[in-house]
Amino acid sequence: MGSTERILVALFRQESHSFVPGATTLADFERFGIPTGSDVLRRAGNREIDGYRDAAEEFGVELVPALDAKAQSGPPLDDATFEHLAGRVCDAISLNRDRIDGVMLGLHGAMVTDSLDDAEGEVLARARAIVGPDIPIATTLDLHTHMTRRMGETADILAGYQTCPHVDLRRTGEVAMRTLIRTIRGEVEPVVSQRKVRMMTGAETHDDRRFPNREVIAALHEAERDPRVLAASVFCTQPWLDISELGWTVVIVTDRDPDLGRSLADEIAMKAWSLRDHYLVKKTDVHEAIDTALASDGVFALSEGSDSTTAGGLGDGNLLLKALLDRGVDVPCLLMVSDPAAAAACAQAGVGARVTTPLGGSANPAFYSPVEVTGTVATLTDGRYMNHYGGIRAVDMGPTALLQVGSISIMVTTHRPPMVDYEAYLSVGADPREMRIVQPKSAGAYLEYYEQIATCIDLDVPGPSGSDLTALPFKRIERPLWPWDPDLQDPW
Repeated sequence: MGSTERILVALFRQESHSFVPGATTLADFERFGIPTGSDVLRRAGNREIDGYRDAAEEFGVELVPALDAKAQSGPPLDDATFEHLAGRVCDAISLNRDRIDGVMLGLHGAMVTDSLDDAEGEVLARARAIVGPDIPIATTLDLHTHMTRRMGETADILAGYQTCPHVDLRRTGEVAMRTLIRTIRGEVEPVVSQRKVRMMTGAETHDDRRFPNREVIAALHEAERDPRVLAASVFCTQPWLDISELGWTVVIVTDRDPDLGRSLADEIAMKAWSLRDHYLVKKTDVHEAIDTALASDGVFALSEGSDSTTAGGLGDGNLLLKALLDRGVDVPCLLMVSDPAAAAACAQAGVGARVTTPLGGSANPAFYSPVEVTGTVATLTDGRYMNHYGGIRAVDMGPTALLQVGSISIMVTTHRPPMVDYEAYLSVGADPREMRIVQPKSAGAYLEYYEQIATCIDLDVPGPSGSDLTALPFKRIERPLWPWDPDLQDPW
């Protein structure tokens, strides 16, 4: 078919979190924009779409864009939002059914809704029902995918990120698209093999550059040296989903060789299982971390990962802020708290005004409570800036203020921004490189950016994205499951 081959591309992504209140709605997707048409295919440097295009251009294949819907990690989607966006994906597939040779779905892998624990499995199943058994479907997925049997049985090709922090989005897109094109052309016949492991781990130890996950990712790379292996992924799973079928999963896609796929999946899964005790997260007491920063020169990034906004935290955590205020710290500090009412109070008062306001603790009262602060409004912005993590993309924090409380600069936002890179801080005129203490709100991914400018310390404070999973209010997980059952011997 050559250049007449056409592949429909649709992206629909959100990472859900069971321990934050509220719902993710259509407005949360619209805040990022929902590109359609040629805008879906716009390059961003290091996103899946760049990899899709790399492979398509190499092979002379036409991409048929549908939409690109993305929302910040957070509470589950309400059913109406899911049905609207999944409906748009399926409508595009139906409209183009007779003129496409394959479907590429860019999914996250850990989306749930009011009614669905496996939203991606549902999207894949609906797509399969439209195209039938003969048109191949490929999907790209996050390392933190909640991999289900249904997903593996419905998609022909699954490829996941192999990095954390996630910096191989383009590679992942290219692997999946290249395999899809070769499948369409009859060069390969992909077979999906998966092995679920009864193990869950906190996100901070998923870093592929460090032991122990470095060893597991290296095993994926070794597996991919075999030309019969088309894609190798380990899905460490979003740790804060209180649903069934939870656990790490290894997925191997082979060319016509299910025995090889099963063998490799079991081997790599067993390697992860054998390292499980090393995945227990060790963090630093907040006052010990402050002491370390005060005793030294340079910048210290004290990450409140338990309120990670890219893991689903609502950004209203204020435990580091409370500790700094209690200590009367007088070195330059830079923090973020998402609080719409406080942001509105600062905007109403204006630049240069003194403001007294409760701050934080209102969005997720199960973990936080407000703290009253008095400070000077240093800057006001509309909250729009370009996020660099995972490809360059516009973010809208809503009306945002920089509130100066003594030596502490607090970025007060209306909507929670991703807090992995520090572009949000720069957008309000605050430079982390000029601080003694700066606060990312990230469960590990921030290291990609902050290690270049700071000594990084993960804070041991409670929150919805805490790393001690056994301390969180899980109710629906299937037992036995490590680490809830520490003496478990059988990984599956």
